[in-house]
Amino acid sequence: MPLAGGFLLGVLLPASHLVHPESRTLFALFMGVALSISALPVIAKTLLDLGLFKTDVGLLVMAAAMVDDLVGWLAFSVLLGPMQGGAIQVLSVARALVLTIGFVTAALLVARPLLGGLIVRLQADLHAGPRRVLSLIVLLALFGASFTQWIGIHAVFGGFVVGVVVGDSPKLKERTRVIVHEFVTNIFAPVFFASLGLRADFVRSFDLRLCALVFVIATAAKVIGCTLGSRAGGLRWRPATAVGFGLNARGAMEIILALLALEAGLLKEQVFVALVVMALATSLVSGPMMKWLLKGVEEES
Repeated sequence: MPLAGGFLLGVLLPASHLVHPESRTLFALFMGVALSISALPVIAKTLLDLGLFKTDVGLLVMAAAMVDDLVGWLAFSVLLGPMQGGAIQVLSVARALVLTIGFVTAALLVARPLLGGLIVRLQADLHAGPRRVLSLIVLLALFGASFTQWIGIHAVFGGFVVGVVVGDSPKLKERTRVIVHEFVTNIFAPVFFASLGLRADFVRSFDLRLCALVFVIATAAKVIGCTLGSRAGGLRWRPATAVGFGLNARGAMEIILALLALEAGLLKEQVFVALVVMALATSLVSGPMMKWLLKGVEEES
């Protein structure tokens, strides 16, 4: 439903919002992918803060978000060639798909347990341990990004997979986890969001009607689609709706996707700003709505 909603939005937007009106189909496909993606880091943090991470609803949301992001980034990588003026090559896409599945499988099933043992050894030194683990994470993220860039999938996806593998490791001590989290939150995140301000004039490009339209379509399509899917899977209405709002958070993943499309010359600044506003707004709404919907509700096994 988010894919269909985004595609329909791309088809119906006035030509004045498009960089290349003759490439409306490509623009519409991108909007469908953009509205479909979820933000796994934001979702994980929200579930942890609400104490829902290990519940049935939490595990369902996390599993769905992982599959959703994997499919979304693969679809975006397929569109990246045409966005940059190239063409879709079936053999290249098939090769990238096979190598990506192999990379994700190896990372989750092989690298994850090996990294657990390595992290334990690095953390043996109480003072230097956190610094060593941080260096390891940065190196692995760069390696993962380089590998996925080489196989034809965007570099962001490789770093994302490494983040899932390392960040979810039970071997990480709480002190190390806090230091890594503070480093990312206080250094990487401000630099990233400051760089957004250098890419677009948010004041001049802010279109209230466009922002509201993108937010309403993105939220309605995601919440309704995920709620109906959860109901079909056996959940009651309130937990099912909570799943919908949980997966509605777009966060930094949406912003990165929009930024890459802006750099490829596919988006005007007004549409880019609308996607950024939607990503932030859906992330802010997700937690409170899940908390309200699950308050006093016994989850079904």
